[in-house]
Amino acid sequence: MSVYVLFAIILFFIGTLIKSYRAIYILYPYINKPIKPYFRSAFIGFLIDFIFPFRISDLVRTFYFSRLTKTSFRMSLSLAFIERVFDLILAFFILLFFNIKSISILLLFIFSMSIFLFCNSKILKKIYYLIVSIFNDSIKSFLLGFYWALYRLKTELIDNRKKLLIFSLLSVFMWIFNIFSVIVLKSAIKDINLSELILHQFTDLTSAGIIKSLYTFKGIDLANYIIYLTIPNIIIFIISFMPFKEKDKKYYLKIIPFASNDISIPFFKYYFNNKYSKNDEAYYNMTNDCAIIKDLSAASEAKTYLMQDKDNKLFIRKIALAEASIKLKLQFEWLNKNQNLPLPKIFNSVDKDNLFSYDMEYFANGETFFTAIHYIEANNSFEIIKEIIDRLNINYLNFKKLDNNEIINSIYKEHILNNINFICSNPKYRDIAKYEYITVNNKKLPNILNMLEELKYFHFSLKHDISYIHGDLTIENILVDSSKNYIIIDPAPRYNNVFAEYSKLFQSLHGKYEYVKSLDNFLVEQNNIEYPDYSTLKYNEIFNLLKNYIKDKFGTLELKIIYFYEAICYIRAMGYMIKLNKKNSILMLALAGLALEEWSKL
Repeated sequence: MSVYVLFAIILFFIGTLIKSYRAIYILYPYINKPIKPYFRSAFIGFLIDFIFPFRISDLVRTFYFSRLTKTSFRMSLSLAFIERVFDLILAFFILLFFNIKSISILLLFIFSMSIFLFCNSKILKKIYYLIVSIFNDSIKSFLLGFYWALYRLKTELIDNRKKLLIFSLLSVFMWIFNIFSVIVLKSAIKDINLSELILHQFTDLTSAGIIKSLYTFKGIDLANYIIYLTIPNIIIFIISFMPFKEKDKKYYLKIIPFASNDISIPFFKYYFNNKYSKNDEAYYNMTNDCAIIKDLSAASEAKTYLMQDKDNKLFIRKIALAEASIKLKLQFEWLNKNQNLPLPKIFNSVDKDNLFSYDMEYFANGETFFTAIHYIEANNSFEIIKEIIDRLNINYLNFKKLDNNEIINSIYKEHILNNINFICSNPKYRDIAKYEYITVNNKKLPNILNMLEELKYFHFSLKHDISYIHGDLTIENILVDSSKNYIIIDPAPRYNNVFAEYSKLFQSLHGKYEYVKSLDNFLVEQNNIEYPDYSTLKYNEIFNLLKNYIKDKFGTLELKIIYFYEAICYIRAMGYMIKLNKKNSILMLALAGLALEEWSKL
């Protein structure tokens, strides 16, 4: 072996090490112990290129690497694409410097740069999504995930100047060592000029492996070239089996934080058909440390996800931005301060820059009382509700009582006055607001929109028992397991009359709010409202037990107060639904009438 070949091998080996470090530098946040797997996969990629006359090594090595590291193939493949973009940029300038003409490199340079720079373009995303949509969900998820991973890694590079600088410098130094290795190797190879050797080694679309080399080199030149090409890669492969330690990370990110196609495809559909906002980015950054099993977000302003950590433990993560983050923080604080109640275990809160998030235990497979109530005996269901009321009541008895006129005035203004005025000012509801009564399923009921003075008088006549209550004690916010163990979740804490707390249970069991809010088949004609009741008789049975218990424990006036607050719940819900343009928001008027009918009887 000549000294030129040996020196060229050393230079090429250094260039190969730099190339490996460049990839590991970008992948490191997403992978635990990536060095040895990358070295091994790089060698496999080299063998593929060495044996086959066309370049498929990127597909093979990234697939093998993802299997070794148990990470996303789409992420590894997208990084390979980005590496090729940077390499094509440098290859383009190398061709210019050595005055080498290659139309294929020029076209690839233009094509790949266009995708790299404009991958977040609405038009490009929609075109890509339409093309990919012809495939089944498995292939579709893979292709959409590849594009998403490309966008993520590109964004990570472009938005992080330090990372972009380091990645660019590594690319430049890699090419410097590689080009100098070829220049040195040329001194040992006689039958080919330098430009042809550079084009053969680094810039040709076809592989620079054994088959093409047989046509390019002869005799000792072929032997020198094969030695130059293989030894650095063999050394890399040997290093991958050496006993050096890599740091074991307990925490690393997921570039595609979804556990299945069922949850990833809706996310990709949103990304490819909408503008990806700063809020979307914030939600992504708060979920990419674990796998998303299911999006549990409802109509609230907070996002709720069922997550799985690297130890396969399930938990719930709640995230809120801007003003909603303030509400979520209050929820977190209420849960922490009332741990004597049956509440979920809370951990890992994040409070920063108009964002708040916390994790909580995943209890009873997330099954709410709304579902469990159908297979638990009515008496057992009532016992659960009764126990919750008793424990809350004891908790509020220990709370420092407030007789604050400001709070009482605020409750009237925010919950009653503002909502009735808002509804009556809406053109859709002006006509029905004129009627003193409404007819609901052939039953004459009070129209709450015409009862402002009566509501005001009753509200201010009460001796308010103000506490800092849970605020949203519906059956959807009670989780029950198969052994009838339960916890209360998702408080909307506020200072209010303690009987407003129990009105939420009336809202669920008397008004059947959870059913009615989802109805889309109803009829409204003047002041007549008709809708089907899909709830079961068990609701009525449990509600009667609850109503009698409230009356016996607290008294008739307190039962009347709860009906009053139940009616207020519905106009608050109606105002919120109107803002969301819900067509069935008028059904809340019917439920308010049902509550006020019972209120007026007491």
